[in-house]
Amino acid sequence: MNVIGFVFTFIVASIWGVTQYRAEHFASTEPFLIAFFLIYVAISILFSIKQKPELKGYVDGTLVFGVPMVGFGLQSALVQQMEYGLAYSAAALAGFYFLVTYFLRKSASLGKEGGENLQLMSQAMLALGVIFATLTIPFALDGRWSAASWAIEGAGFVWIALRQQREILKYVGLALQLFGGLLFLIDYPYRGGDWVFINAEFMGITMISFSALFSAYLLQQASNEQLDKLSESKLSKAKLSEFKQALLSAKAFIDDFAAIALIAWGIAWWYISAIIQVDDYISRQYELVVYVAFVTFSAALWLIASLRWQWQQVNFFPWLLLLPLCLYFWLTLLQSNFSANYGFISWPLALGLLYGIFYKAEKLGYALFKATALHSISCLLITFIAASELAWYVEYLDLAGAWSAVVVMVVLIIALDLINTSKYWPFGKHPKAYQQISAIVIIGLMFIWSLGFNFLSVLKAHPIPYLPLLNPIDLVQLLALYTVVQWYRLHGNRLLEKLSGKSSSAVAIGLLAGFGFIWFNVLLLKTLHVITDISYQPEALFNSAIVQTSISIAWTLIGLVVMMLASNKSLRPLWIVGASLTAIVVAKLFLLDLAGQGTIERIISFIVVGALLLVVGYFSPVPPTAKANASEDKESTATIDSE
Repeated sequence: MNVIGFVFTFIVASIWGVTQYRAEHFASTEPFLIAFFLIYVAISILFSIKQKPELKGYVDGTLVFGVPMVGFGLQSALVQQMEYGLAYSAAALAGFYFLVTYFLRKSASLGKEGGENLQLMSQAMLALGVIFATLTIPFALDGRWSAASWAIEGAGFVWIALRQQREILKYVGLALQLFGGLLFLIDYPYRGGDWVFINAEFMGITMISFSALFSAYLLQQASNEQLDKLSESKLSKAKLSEFKQALLSAKAFIDDFAAIALIAWGIAWWYISAIIQVDDYISRQYELVVYVAFVTFSAALWLIASLRWQWQQVNFFPWLLLLPLCLYFWLTLLQSNFSANYGFISWPLALGLLYGIFYKAEKLGYALFKATALHSISCLLITFIAASELAWYVEYLDLAGAWSAVVVMVVLIIALDLINTSKYWPFGKHPKAYQQISAIVIIGLMFIWSLGFNFLSVLKAHPIPYLPLLNPIDLVQLLALYTVVQWYRLHGNRLLEKLSGKSSSAVAIGLLAGFGFIWFNVLLLKTLHVITDISYQPEALFNSAIVQTSISIAWTLIGLVVMMLASNKSLRPLWIVGASLTAIVVAKLFLLDLAGQGTIERIISFIVVGALLLVVGYFSPVPPTAKANASEDKESTATIDSE
């Protein structure tokens, strides 16, 4: 009867208000609205006092939360022409509910009739008081209240439904939040206020977002409780019936699904509205920096919420900081540098908070979603930012392009060296993220750098003259090669053996020798380019007799050294490698160099290579095979035994 009376009272009032109400009727209409509001608030309190404790539902949710929602809707129609009318109304309601909360708690503490029920009622009244107190500020700035109030009321319905275990109220609360968001979109855009993030539009969106996240937290807590009950019933002697077990499982699934949807809903409102706010209120040059600051602030909020309540279901929140940073890294790279427009404040704060999240989560035992990927991408992002920023400053100082390339490689070397040697957090705590994934990517970038800045071009670090191997590009290349070798010795050998299932030493030595051979040829070609002014282009180098002669002699010398070393160490495979290189030189002499016969360079090439081949035949005979060595060992053993 109470609910029926409430519904028809306000239906009649609404119909009359739409058809008959005029502004001059305010003085006679407002008292009636206040009177009916107070009557139904009193009914809900009296109902909770008289309700028997053994029955479910100490609080009639329909009256408790429906009365302020409908009453405030009618009030908004009455005061819509008054400046700050909604703000004053919200403040008055907040004060009223706080006052009711005080008297209810005082009555409950005195042990009066229905004390337990009054305690729960006081919690509901306090929640409503907080809601209307929160609404006061945006209503003072903007009169559009419906969307935010519906979302907050919907969160209140979800809260009371879970406390009372009343499924219908829960779905009503979810529907209210959905309709509140849709209602907000109907009148968009609002564009009220002069400050970004401090305006009625964003505050309303904040309430929609936070209401959804609060409801999601409540639903996931309820889902966890239902799953705990289900697991306890399976272990206990007094097991639940199959129907009740299925019902608990279904409720847990629905609550969990609804919570995930609410999380996505709340996060989408929060971040999309921020993009719109920045686009509407911030000038173009500051947009990136402001949004970086926003996602940093948001991550701090998620950190506090997730750790404070151990909300494990939102353990993905660091990605909400890292992914925008990765996106804005490229946009910043295209537009300016990272320290411009107060970026020297926002970017370090964002990256510092990111690693602060990692550290705090580990310390409190809070498992982050895909922690290895988080650490790997964060490490690489910091490396990229440092390299690009230093390169920008070198260009800003108008230094030669070689110096920009040098500082990029120096950053990569420092990053890889930290991975190699540091045993402190986070390097030692997450070996897969740093010693494997990040290290491999950095080594790959070093190889790309070698191709682009060392092998395929000649960069002269003015004012330093170019000297083979004794110039900044080659020196930093040598240092990078040393750092890579150190990584392989400390971490890489175990990784490669784990992946291949066998020893990786031969593969590593082969890769190192191949890289060294290519680098030697590049050094030779760049030196000839500087000395003889031959164009450093493939066609010009290929057609140069000096280049072809130098390569023939150099390759023969390398083959000679390799074969001599192989003969001394009895390494037949290595000797074959040297012999193969020498054979390539001989083939090159007859197939390529003879095409330019008559030039002094080709004649010198034939004479020198021929002389070196004679030296090879004398000093570097082919080592015996493994079988021959084994038979010789047996013969020597037999001779010793006979003696």
